[in-house]
Amino acid sequence: MASDIEIAQAATPHPITQIADKLQIPDEALEPYGRIKGKVNLNWLLEQPVRRVLV
Repeated sequence: MASDIEIAQAATPHPITQIADKLQIPDEALEPYGRIKGKVNLNWLLEQPVRRVLV
């Protein structure tokens, strides 16, 4: 079984804007930190209907 670090190193990160588009998060609610990380505005999240969210 691969270790956590081996799994992380083998993964290919996707641009955060591409992931946000798939999740229908508007540009105004996304605060990118580089190309592969970002934050979603809490106020925007709280305005959304309740649904399961994977973090």
